[in-house]
Amino acid sequence: MKKNTKKIFSIIIPCYNGANTIRRAISSILEQSYNNFEVIIINDASTDDCLEIIKKLVSNDSRFKILNLKKNLGLSGARNSGLQSVRGKYVCFLDADDWWPSKKLEEYLKLFNEGYDLLYSNYTRVNAQTGKKKYIKVIRHIEYKDLLAYNPIPVSSAAFNSETIGIYKFKDILLAEDWVYWLDIFKMKPKSLGINKNYMFYSVSSGTLSSNKLKMACRAWSLFRSYHNFSFLRSIFLLVKYLIAGVRKRI
Repeated sequence: MKKNTKKIFSIIIPCYNGANTIRRAISSILEQSYNNFEVIIINDASTDDCLEIIKKLVSNDSRFKILNLKKNLGLSGARNSGLQSVRGKYVCFLDADDWWPSKKLEEYLKLFNEGYDLLYSNYTRVNAQTGKKKYIKVIRHIEYKDLLAYNPIPVSSAAFNSETIGIYKFKDILLAEDWVYWLDIFKMKPKSLGINKNYMFYSVSSGTLSSNKLKMACRAWSLFRSYHNFSFLRSIFLLVKYLIAGVRKRI
């Protein structure tokens, strides 16, 4: 009898010049208590030696697949390349500088078995320069209207059921592509749950977009005005809510 080789989880890791952090991300997957998964690592035309590091770490593990892009596609393009190859029922994202605790997949599977379509969790923001940490609690139940004001779902904390939601592609836009991604999915009104336990560590560097508050506020404003075409007053109202949410999770 042929053994069933279908994977339960598909984990997508985009990596661009992640030589300093990719070991930690991959190690957090290898240490998972639940191991029926496939991992698709997308080397997004890196110029450092992260590809060699990845190969050394996973070359003997058939659960890992490496996509080596010759042209840099950015986060959206790299993630979309991975989405084209998924075979698992549940799709997760893990950025190369983030990492998971060992029980994440095991606990997510229990909740998926209860009928949820999309899961996300509390997480710990870690300043890559200082090591300072802040624990962030997420809203247990959110709807599309809640997502209009700000994005409470870091990509590396989320997983969704590809059989009930389908495979959505990230839009190649100069806005917050992950924010728009969840907005597109929540239009379908998925059964979602914010898990009030820490299942992700989120690395924030002083030079990254997520740590640049002014630039992020400008992108939020552009999202409200140019993408959604909201009125000036509604955009002001949403921007205030966005800024308040940002203060709460600042390190």
